[in-house]
Amino acid sequence: MKINTLELKAFGPFTDKILDFQSPDPGLHIIFGANEAGKSSSLRGLKALLYGFPERTTDNFLHPNDQLMVGGTLHGNDDRELAFLRRKKRKADILDLQGNPMDSGVLMPFLHSIDTAVFDSLYGIDHGVLVQGGEDILAQKGEVGQALFAAGAGLSSLRKILSSLDAESDALFKTRGSKQQINLALNEYKNLQKQIREATLSGRQWQEHHNALQRATEELTDVENIRRQKESLIRHLKRIHQALPLLALRKKHHAQLAEIGDTPVLPPDFSGRRRDIEKAQHSFLQQHSEASSRLTLLRERQLTISLNQPILDQAESIEELYQRLGSYRKAMEDRPKLEGMRIVCRTEAADLLHRVRPDLSLDKVETMRPAAGKKTLLQGLSRRYESLQQKNSQAEKQFQETENELQTVNTLLDKTSPPGNAANLLQAVKLARKAGEIDEYLEGIKSLLQEAQQRFSDNVQRLGLWAGTIEEIASLRVPLAETVSRFTDLFRSLDEKKRDLSRGKNQAREKLQQVQQQIHNFQYDREVPTEAELNQTREERDRGWSLIRRNWLDGEDISTESAHFNAALSLPDAYEKTVQEADTTADRLRREADRVHTFAALKSEEKTLLASLNEFNKQESLLKEDTGTHMQEWHATWSPSSIVPLSPQEMHAWLGNFDTLRFHAGEIKKIQRDLTAKEKQRQILRHSLVIELKAMGEDISSAHEDLAPLLIQSEVVIDTIARQRDQYQKLEDKKNSLDKELKRAQTEKKEAEQELLQWQKQWQEAIQHLGLQEGRISPDEASDILETLQHCFDKMKDADVLHKRIEGIDKDASGFSREVDALLSLIAPDLKNQPPAQAVIQLQSLLTQNREEKVLYTRQLEEIITTEEELRKTATRLKGLSEQLAPLLLSAGCTTPEELDEAERKSKEWLDLSGRLKDVEENLSIIAEGLSLEELEVQAADINPDTLPGEIDTLSREIEHALNPEIKRLSQIIGEENKELEQMDGSATAAEAAESAQSTLARIRRLADRYVRVRLAAIILHQEIERYRAENQDPVVAIASRLFGQLTLGSFAGLRTDVDDQGTPILTGERVDGGRVSVEKMSSGTRDQLYLALRLAALEWRIHSSEPMPFIVDDILINFDDDRTRVTLKILADLAEKTQVILFTHHRQVIDAASEITGKGSVHIHEL
Repeated sequence: MKINTLELKAFGPFTDKILDFQSPDPGLHIIFGANEAGKSSSLRGLKALLYGFPERTTDNFLHPNDQLMVGGTLHGNDDRELAFLRRKKRKADILDLQGNPMDSGVLMPFLHSIDTAVFDSLYGIDHGVLVQGGEDILAQKGEVGQALFAAGAGLSSLRKILSSLDAESDALFKTRGSKQQINLALNEYKNLQKQIREATLSGRQWQEHHNALQRATEELTDVENIRRQKESLIRHLKRIHQALPLLALRKKHHAQLAEIGDTPVLPPDFSGRRRDIEKAQHSFLQQHSEASSRLTLLRERQLTISLNQPILDQAESIEELYQRLGSYRKAMEDRPKLEGMRIVCRTEAADLLHRVRPDLSLDKVETMRPAAGKKTLLQGLSRRYESLQQKNSQAEKQFQETENELQTVNTLLDKTSPPGNAANLLQAVKLARKAGEIDEYLEGIKSLLQEAQQRFSDNVQRLGLWAGTIEEIASLRVPLAETVSRFTDLFRSLDEKKRDLSRGKNQAREKLQQVQQQIHNFQYDREVPTEAELNQTREERDRGWSLIRRNWLDGEDISTESAHFNAALSLPDAYEKTVQEADTTADRLRREADRVHTFAALKSEEKTLLASLNEFNKQESLLKEDTGTHMQEWHATWSPSSIVPLSPQEMHAWLGNFDTLRFHAGEIKKIQRDLTAKEKQRQILRHSLVIELKAMGEDISSAHEDLAPLLIQSEVVIDTIARQRDQYQKLEDKKNSLDKELKRAQTEKKEAEQELLQWQKQWQEAIQHLGLQEGRISPDEASDILETLQHCFDKMKDADVLHKRIEGIDKDASGFSREVDALLSLIAPDLKNQPPAQAVIQLQSLLTQNREEKVLYTRQLEEIITTEEELRKTATRLKGLSEQLAPLLLSAGCTTPEELDEAERKSKEWLDLSGRLKDVEENLSIIAEGLSLEELEVQAADINPDTLPGEIDTLSREIEHALNPEIKRLSQIIGEENKELEQMDGSATAAEAAESAQSTLARIRRLADRYVRVRLAAIILHQEIERYRAENQDPVVAIASRLFGQLTLGSFAGLRTDVDDQGTPILTGERVDGGRVSVEKMSSGTRDQLYLALRLAALEWRIHSSEPMPFIVDDILINFDDDRTRVTLKILADLAEKTQVILFTHHRQVIDAASEITGKGSVHIHEL
């Protein structure tokens, strides 16, 4: 299978981006994108096309999740093609090109059941996998089976998998181990079995404690029943104590209602409705009066208006004449001027004619028009005369000059000898010139080298944190960019947590301040009533009631106690005040229940927020410790390079600058090699020039190493010889040319003389029509005469035009006067004696005046109609208001509106008393707790109010000082006996131990199952590695050997298999001289190339036995130099002949290297 097209319709930074992988010839496809250009996004888009979008994606920053979409076309080995779209959706994510859902199994014939993990392993490789694969080869010490299996399966950490399996099995169980999980669980199980056997039980002691527990439980039940009875009696007495004042107040309100008697109870909106009706009546009466006065005034004004209807009927005619009046006046003013201009034009025409033909009058000027028609002919002959004169002169001059020049050339040829030959010197110069400006190049490259070295030094100083040389930078170990990115994400996450904590803390602090301010506002605005305040006011009321009863019923002297109760008021007034205060507090407690609950909620929220602030402080401390730990890890990452790092984000940029610096170091080394080669080339070229110059008999004037002086000297010699040859050849060529030129000049001279004679004949014929004597006029004079005649005819034409305009003005003026006279006869005969212009102005004035009168008349008529309608509406509304007031009088039992005030007062008083009575009865209902008010009155009648507080106090002290201590003592006994029984309960201990033993046994089974699976996995993996080695070692190693030699640029001839000291087959590199190098002695870069060779060999071998799939390569050439980059690209291009290969990169030098590839495999570059 291969991918023909990839369409990034809405993905990452792309919108409708298409990558077309179709080409006439197969080849390597390189997708290039600079930093932030979307290279990684396009790679993720390719995987999304084949296997769908992940649940969470970072490619939705431009397009939301519901709009993400990729598309493409797949081509199978059986030439089947599938074009489809894929969107981000859990189900029905595959669509056809029309947007219709397709079955998810439609891709199976192309993907061949390869899931995304297998595809990434077998058909994908990136820089991280490449480096990890090289490290894994080192860890395996080159073991053949593991290296081949890891490359074939696409695993870059096979050694880590094997080690993890061994480590996990050792952590689970060892035969003689003691700290392994299964070993520990077995020991625990044995101890639990021992506890079960040792558990025993004493029967007599257990029975004694059991009996004591039973007695204490029965006594506790009896005492608690007694306490409940007494608490119930206390609640009953308190209820009666609270109800007594309210029952008295209820009785009082009933009496007041009886005094009022029967009165109509008016609805709550009665007064408002009455006031609205009366207010509306007053308003409409005032409107009716104002409208009547306004109607009278409008009718009087209308009688004063008079209209001239004939003027209005002819309005269109008057306005038309008024508009034409300006043109009429302008024409009258222009006519005298036009007449004067006509006379001037005729006078000027006569003068012009007199200059040409004094014998002709102006009336006969038309006889000269045929002569004016010859103007073009005469002008043409005049121009031709000048050219013929010039041609004749030039022909004569050319003949003389050519003859003289020919004599001079013949003299020079007699004195000049032929030049020598400089072919060999010219060849040497061409070779030197082919090398280019080699001196300047060498000077430039030396300067470039110095600048590069200085720039490298400056960049090292500017980079900071590290100071070294060009040779040291290549071997300096710094963390990978991925490691820095990981720490960047980690510290960014920590910073985000810190900001979140700070934000949460600030929000909690602000919310706490708001809550505390609300609490303060509650308290400052008005104290919130509480149950405690209500109980206090009721106790004060009850004390007053007790004093009144003792004074009124028992006749006691209570003056001293009364003064203590309230010194400012009498006892009855003081008691009434306490009753009102208790009622007010109860009413507020009921009315302000929401405020009470709000106040309590605010206090609770305040407590919660204080706890949240404490928790935020704890989280900040933990975050600070975590940050310190990760900072130590960060510094440890850079310790191999002896660099004290800045923050990860800064070091990410630093690392990019460092990579650039390392790249520049490599460029400097290339410049140094180039400098050496160019200096050698210059020495060879200089030697060739010296030999040839000496052969030409030239002295070598310079012993300097530069090539330019010798090259200039050689070119001077060559130029001198060439110049001599050119001069000699030019003289011969010029002699031949002048011979021909002399003959041509002689011919042209004769032709010019003949043409001039012919012209003179034509000129004499042309001037005959001017009426002048022949032979007395030159071409210039003829031209002046014709021009004067033309001006004369132009003036005559202008005079005719002015005459026609004057006639038109006279005709328009006569028509305008007739129309004005006709209109005046119809509508204003008194204006006929005035001039037309003045009459039109007066008619326009009369029209404007009558129009204004008509507008005023129409407006007043409309106002009269509107006012009459307003009078009818106000009368109707007043009648309706009287009808609305009648039901109110009926419901209030009144006959006139004046009686309504008294009815409303009585209704309001009755409602007020009823409301107060209702409030009292509602409070009594709350106190009664389910009893009816009549039953509550019956219970209160049997109670002595004076002794009631004493009875409640006695019962409370009995509960507090007798019953509660006894309950506490019995509860302690029960607790102690239960504890003794639990300690003696052997059956419970044995049961618990047995339960723990079963739990431990289950854990042993689970761990044993895991141990078996891990051991089997390790055994099977070793067997598969060995099987893969036996089946694929020879072909895969042969292919990898060839690729390894190419990737190392011939540093290694290939790969060979060998056996180590333990008899294990291993891979070694073979040098060109036959020497072998183990993987431990290879550089890390060489091991990376070894892993790449094995991966590519496994892929190439796999193509023979399975259908090819696209091979995705992601920036594996980061650490490759230019030569290895070119070789690797060539290998991938060759591989692309057998299977599709797509390389993703953001390095421009990869593109430059790819453009240099020639040969069988072609390269196709796609820039994002």
